[in-house]
Amino acid sequence: MICRFTVSLFAGVLALCALAAGAAAQADPFTVTNIHIDQTAANATEAQRRALESGQVRAAQILIERLTLAEDRVPLAGEAIGTDASQAMVLEDPTTLDPVADPAAEIPARLPPIDAERAASLIAGFDIANERRSPTRYIGDLTVNFDRRAVRDYLQSYNVPFVQAQARPILVIPVLQSETGSVVWAGPWYEAWRSERFAHALVPFVGLGTRFEEAGTEPAPEAAAGEGDYIPPAMRMAQTQDAAPPTPLGRRLLSTADAQSLNEDVLRAMAELYGVDRVAVIAARSTGMATRAGGMLLEFNEEEVVRETIPTIAVEGGFEAAAARIVEMNETAWKRQTIVREGGQNTLEVTVLYRGIRDWHALQDAVAGASLVADARLDALSRTGAVMTLSYRGDLAQVRSELRSRGAWLEETEDLGWTVRSAR
Repeated sequence: MICRFTVSLFAGVLALCALAAGAAAQADPFTVTNIHIDQTAANATEAQRRALESGQVRAAQILIERLTLAEDRVPLAGEAIGTDASQAMVLEDPTTLDPVADPAAEIPARLPPIDAERAASLIAGFDIANERRSPTRYIGDLTVNFDRRAVRDYLQSYNVPFVQAQARPILVIPVLQSETGSVVWAGPWYEAWRSERFAHALVPFVGLGTRFEEAGTEPAPEAAAGEGDYIPPAMRMAQTQDAAPPTPLGRRLLSTADAQSLNEDVLRAMAELYGVDRVAVIAARSTGMATRAGGMLLEFNEEEVVRETIPTIAVEGGFEAAAARIVEMNETAWKRQTIVREGGQNTLEVTVLYRGIRDWHALQDAVAGASLVADARLDALSRTGAVMTLSYRGDLAQVRSELRSRGAWLEETEDLGWTVRSAR
């Protein structure tokens, strides 16, 4: 691993590189999952070759669409690259359904279409699950890991700007609405987010039920009635002996009423359980012709809660398509916020303020992982602060915005100049 920090203190080198190694273990935006492949041919070997080839091309198309904006990735000679992942229909006017236009098919050329040879050159490795084969057919589900450097070199060779860093994850509280009432912990809306399809997105969305309570965890006696009923230890032990499924994390804490009322105390506790500081309460309803979804994003800082409305969308294709559309909207906003199209690098000296070693490590991670920060040199270190020199691309407003999304607040003060502190 190449550590992005250049540090004058030996201890700083060890700490920062260890931190970078830990960050690399998180969900990687250069990984594409759940590519279903199914091909037939005259023999099993040829069927497998065709299936893997088509799957790798499709994965490369999805990756390019993930990292770039539609107006920047338009293929040569007007040929569209890739497909819309959700195949969704969006309602600008809630009373009218219009197909989502593929911008790549409407704007003049830049990127050429991805072929099998090009896709193979970008891949670092792949895994196959649910593999089945016959003398003439090959079926499986493909996960493809791409080589960051190869992808970067490919896009840069066509002068296509791109994003390679993820925003902070968002915990989704899915409220399914129907004629009989609302529910959080069950149903197709819950399952759409629980599949972890979006862990590798530029804006990772974490679904309820993707993590579980540790064995022996005692439920809170004051748990809410209904969805959060208290289960006595003896009964819980009996359930365990009967091989009952594990309890989803937060199941005893969050009720549908808490979600619908945007109970900030409960939602903050859920955020802490899942290790995030942003929670999206998103309600969805199927109307027969379309699935509508919208809600509220809450960002929890130390002393305040910032709310942002999630615009209501309507899609054809069901709840999974609605979830994919919401992720796509957030990815597009993140790309517009962080992509730098031109210009060199600037430097900025900052004082990093922290309350302890964990806070310091979190701020290091926020700065090191920022796509706009090319280098961060540690010049001095103390118990409560550090002096660093940042080399960054783009304008300072973009850097501030990206750092803010990563949990670090960059601001100018009268006594210390530019400072970085925790935004949480």
